[in-house]
Amino acid sequence: MKYINIKTGAVIETACVIKGDDWKVVEEQPRETTKKTGTRGTKKKSGE
Repeated sequence: MKYINIKTGAVIETACVIKGDDWKVVEEQPRETTKKTGTRGTKKKSGE
């Protein structure tokens, strides 16, 4: 599990249970997938 220290902002990952008022479990955010647009490397001509 990942924990964050709310006073210092330190984040740790451990299999142990962390107890203390300053430590909170970090909720895993689902990763967003990005759609590739296929515009990499293309240049727009001036005046367009």
